[in-house]
Amino acid sequence: MTEQENEILLSGDQAKQMRESARNGNAQAQYALGYYYDNGPKSVQDKAEAAAWYRRAAEQGLAKAQYAFARLCYLGEGVPRDLEKAFDGFQKAAHQGIAMAQLYLGVCYMQGEGTARNPAKGAEWFQAAARQGLADAQFVLAYSYAAGHGLQQDYIEAAKWYRRAAQQGLEKAVGQLRKAAEAGRPAAQYNLGCCYHHGDAVAQDKIEAVKWYRRSAHQGNTDAAEALRTLAEEGIAEAQYALGLCYQRGSGVKRDRSRAVLLFRRAGQQGHAEAQFAAGLCYYEGDGVVPNPAEAVKWYQLAAQQGVMKAEYNLASCFLEGIGVRHDAAQAVQWFQAAARQNDVRAECALGICYAEGTGVKQDFQQASAFLQGAADKGLADAQFALGNLYYFGNGTERDRGAAADWFQKAAEQGFAPAQYALGCCYIYGKGVDQNTADGVAWLQKAARQHHRQARKLLFNITREER
Repeated sequence: MTEQENEILLSGDQAKQMRESARNGNAQAQYALGYYYDNGPKSVQDKAEAAAWYRRAAEQGLAKAQYAFARLCYLGEGVPRDLEKAFDGFQKAAHQGIAMAQLYLGVCYMQGEGTARNPAKGAEWFQAAARQGLADAQFVLAYSYAAGHGLQQDYIEAAKWYRRAAQQGLEKAVGQLRKAAEAGRPAAQYNLGCCYHHGDAVAQDKIEAVKWYRRSAHQGNTDAAEALRTLAEEGIAEAQYALGLCYQRGSGVKRDRSRAVLLFRRAGQQGHAEAQFAAGLCYYEGDGVVPNPAEAVKWYQLAAQQGVMKAEYNLASCFLEGIGVRHDAAQAVQWFQAAARQNDVRAECALGICYAEGTGVKQDFQQASAFLQGAADKGLADAQFALGNLYYFGNGTERDRGAAADWFQKAAEQGFAPAQYALGCCYIYGKGVDQNTADGVAWLQKAARQHHRQARKLLFNITREER
């Protein structure tokens, strides 16, 4: 492109004055002209011409020109790639406070480009640029802290700097925070929560913010707990529930179970199902409040109606036992069925026992066996013991005392006292196993240590007979 063509593109008195000023040695004009050739319209871009003007301004000590010329040397644009010359220019500009030069200088030290490799020195320059608010520098500084490159590894500092980069819209910083948060690092979880809370480089999503604040607070992060308090005060039910859990457990806050119940109620009144169940559990167990079974049933019912499996099971148990509500075995069976449909193994076991005993439903040993088998196969000791009884007495299946003893043993090995007693009896009397008094006594003793009355009585009789 000819100078005359450039004059046309730089039309106007101001453009002509800039060119003339540059020719007369004005460093600012030389830099401006270099910038024009470097970043102007594609039709006029000329990296070699840009480098020439940048170099003239750089030689006069203009910091931004020193950086710009060094960058072209580093990239090999408009001039042959020369890392030593690039390093020299970055260093000069960095000492004059040019943040991008500080970033590039840090990279040179980290990678040993144009100078001896020195990660510690590189990290120092990343810090200098990051403190000036340069998002890319904040990102690489965070990475350096996370990886321990040139700095002592510090995940808290890493999360802080990723967050600052995200506040400037750097999406990849959020990605790094997410990786660290998913790895369970509380500082990253908190800072990722902040990003979602305030919409830093992601769409604002306060529910997602609560999720990450909650995980961080449960690891003791007090800042995360405070952030949850802010969102809870805005009336966000998910935050009220999460903060309630913090107070209940003493996570990130001083334990205050009464306050936990208050927060569960507030969230529950907004229809938060898990909070409704939590409130019910507090009233049932007297955790933070005076025990009130009727109030517990009220909250269980609200949560169960929204499909909370544990609430369905607890509500069924209350109907079955007549705790906080009138005894209603049929209602109990309905709620056990609802929980069982969600694969609650305890509900499967309870249904099996209801069918075996004819409680709330017509007695049906086939149904009892099916439910108990499913729960027993999943390892529930109560179901293994109950299934053993079906085999022992031949209810719903052929009598098979060997199978009964096998199921008793599986439950007994889990420490279930009734099964330990039953297995002990099998060994004492040779039912389903070879008679072995020593093994029988050993299982009876285990049951007796758990205050099983029948085991203690049988042990007493065996001891008396031996005398």
